[in-house]
Amino acid sequence: MSSPFKDIIASDLDTVWYSDREEFWGDHEVNGKTIRVVVDNDELIRRTAKRVYTASDSGLYTGHKLLMLKAADYGPRPAIGNLITFDARKYRVVDTDTQDGLLIIEMEANRS
Repeated sequence: MSSPFKDIIASDLDTVWYSDREEFWGDHEVNGKTIRVVVDNDELIRRTAKRVYTASDSGLYTGHKLLMLKAADYGPRPAIGNLITFDARKYRVVDTDTQDGLLIIEMEANRS
């Protein structure tokens, strides 16, 4: 069941926030498809500050990205552990969330 307030939020996603390409969004390739995405490093910093990491002597470090995109553009919510290709690099899904038409995906990849 839809509410008038949720309808307004969905409309704003398209007509206000999603339409302003220069301010918020950039075109990126996600799983071979060009999609408008926000790469949100500020939210990623807030999320990772709450976690405890252990040091590794393997010479690898983990790079993280947090993507926000329109859920309708991506498709079904990816499962944790699935691989996503983002701008020709492979990442593993760490966490996902949906909020009012947005899909939020936190990903990680090991780098040397």
